[in-house]
Amino acid sequence: MEKIIYFITAAMMVCDLDTYMFAGISTRSVYWNLKVVNFSLYLLKYLYLTVFTIYIMKESGRFAKVKKVLLAVSILIGITGMVCISLPDIRKEFYYFSSDNYFYYGRLYGIVRVLIILDILVLLTALLLEKKQYRRRTFYLYLGYILILQFTAVADYVIDTWYLQNLAIFFSSMIIFLDNMTQVSDQWLDAKKELLLSEYRASHDVILCPNTFPLQVMGCRRKGTHIICF
Repeated sequence: MEKIIYFITAAMMVCDLDTYMFAGISTRSVYWNLKVVNFSLYLLKYLYLTVFTIYIMKESGRFAKVKKVLLAVSILIGITGMVCISLPDIRKEFYYFSSDNYFYYGRLYGIVRVLIILDILVLLTALLLEKKQYRRRTFYLYLGYILILQFTAVADYVIDTWYLQNLAIFFSSMIIFLDNMTQVSDQWLDAKKELLLSEYRASHDVILCPNTFPLQVMGCRRKGTHIICF
């Protein structure tokens, strides 16, 4: 699942770079390039939010029915969003490109904003349901990231935060990578601690034997009513 998230975030950054480089160049080829890339960005964003929701949900029996509902809602939001910007007759009501190939919001673009905010709320709900399945540090790491992502989505009503949203999404792959590295490091430290503890116990172990234990055993001596064997 992590590899899928890495791929989606990398693809979104490439698409963002493409729109930044070619916006303002008024040729037919650039127009179609920006049209395809922009469509891909929306598709990747909805796909990312659904995949990240699945990633956040631990494979446990806790809240199984609620998880299925959340996943279904996330998929439905993504499908609705893509339908809105795919229908030829109403697509320009959501966004359009000017004659010099700059991107502009349409009068119905607020629907897209609401859908993205709802999708992030689904992601937040999934995380809160799985709070007990995460270590405290990991939980607050993901919680902080999701709140930042939600802030950029809400702030889009005031200023254009499209690039900030995509940048925040890209950082999520870095958070996952750092969290995985931290877990591996913690597991290695725990294993080393257990090994050192086992070696310490092995070097100081004593076996308390009942009084009937044969005295012929090498290294045994009597202490009170017991024979201590080293």
